[in-house]
Amino acid sequence: MSTPEHPTTLDIVGWQAYQSGPPPPGVGRVRRVDRGEVDVITLDGDIRALSDSNRAQDVVAPATGDWVVVTKGELGLVVSEVL
Repeated sequence: MSTPEHPTTLDIVGWQAYQSGPPPPGVGRVRRVDRGEVDVITLDGDIRALSDSNRAQDVVAPATGDWVVVTKGELGLVVSEVL
């Protein structure tokens, strides 16, 4: 639980400015995009996830600074939604 004295990692990168309340499971902020893979800051620390091939070529491809939902897919962690 985040408090002013003990902010979560996502609060530090702007979650409370984006939306009130606790972040849902799998939410993170993109800190880097690299050839269909993204580095995402989450409550569990930094992770590397795939951006599926359809989304990577689409208008809603994740970009640095985006809030995303990461889920487990057949090939590992995948960005399943750009918020």
